[in-house]
Amino acid sequence: MRRIIEKGKTLLVSGPASIVVVSGKISALGALLSANRQLIVRMGRSTPLFAEEDATINLTLGEGATSEEIAGDTVPEDWKVSAEKVIHHKKPCLVMVIGAVDCGKTTFCTHLSNYSQRSGLKVVVIDADIGQSDIGPPATISLGVLSAPLTDIFMLRAESIFFVGLTSPSGVVGRITYGLASLKSQALNLDADLVIVNTDGWVQGDGAIEYKVSLAKCLEPNIIIGIQQENELEPILTALEKTGFIIIRMKPSPNIKRRDREERRKLREQAYRKYLRDATLRLLPLNWVKTECAYVGSGRPLTVEEIVELEKTLAHAIVYSEETPSIILIVFKKGGSTIGNKLASLSEKLGKRVHVIIEGEEEGLLVGLLDPNRKFAGLGFLTGIDYERRTLKVLTPTKNQIAFVQFSQVKLDKDGREVEIIEPYFI
Repeated sequence: MRRIIEKGKTLLVSGPASIVVVSGKISALGALLSANRQLIVRMGRSTPLFAEEDATINLTLGEGATSEEIAGDTVPEDWKVSAEKVIHHKKPCLVMVIGAVDCGKTTFCTHLSNYSQRSGLKVVVIDADIGQSDIGPPATISLGVLSAPLTDIFMLRAESIFFVGLTSPSGVVGRITYGLASLKSQALNLDADLVIVNTDGWVQGDGAIEYKVSLAKCLEPNIIIGIQQENELEPILTALEKTGFIIIRMKPSPNIKRRDREERRKLREQAYRKYLRDATLRLLPLNWVKTECAYVGSGRPLTVEEIVELEKTLAHAIVYSEETPSIILIVFKKGGSTIGNKLASLSEKLGKRVHVIIEGEEEGLLVGLLDPNRKFAGLGFLTGIDYERRTLKVLTPTKNQIAFVQFSQVKLDKDGREVEIIEPYFI
């Protein structure tokens, strides 16, 4: 349908929706939209269309999409003031943005990116929200370079991706800080004037305080921007101020779209499908690739004779077994007898921890694939492991050479839907 937006008003569009500018001058979070340009608003996202002069658009709303006309510009004044402070800071400048879920962190990062790029700055965005990733796929942190104004950071091409393997930061803090240090170095090597780091929404509890402080110590930002509705960030911001960081406090936009857990899950699944599109089956022998964050492929395969002895001890059929200096990995066939306390006695006898996997439970496990230079080559998921031939069966779209396979804790079905979060493969 055709809509007219009067000068000085905003049309807030929540996706899924398609917009084509027919005439007039419209900006979206600082990005000027030219005539005949099509703009897609994703499901679960909102885009404010501000009329800098009377404008006409063609608007197509998908299922569940909405549009609302609002007087004035929905970008808060303190967001604009903060952007000015960032622009005039000594370069290069690194900005870390923190806030709870659905407070507008990504929207502000988009606004700041556009505002800075229009001021002539080279802008690099690092997406560290592993649960609601925009630049790279979920369970990763990623880096994108702004080449033109945009209305959604999702549009940025990922120049570099670091696979974390989980969509919640609490269990992988070390991997996140390691990856961020690497991406920060890459951003500065690109001669960025401004590096914007968007973080996740974990802000409650002692663990959240320690985590955000560890991120700040890793990144050493020039400015930390905290977006809070009330005082929910104060424990974190106070801890950061005591450490010596410069803090800017801001309110969220009153028009930010709130998403429930189901909407966030669907956004992740949309991203999984994007990165697993056109996947084909690849067979990766364990003597060709190295596994990481996994027991499988990390040790010495036991001989047939050694496996037979274990089967006698446990009275259970064993598909495969490996030994490392600290553990014995045993892969059982499905079903069979119970083993009760036999594992504990076996562990005591061998002087090593015994870790058990049931054949087939690896199916659907998300994996990160790296090339021989340890550069991210793509995502995949396991359709199974041929233990007899020691071969991983991975469904992936990447055609690149794969040298490393990093296991995650996320399981997907064939349609890219999250099935569960599991533990067994992590060391």
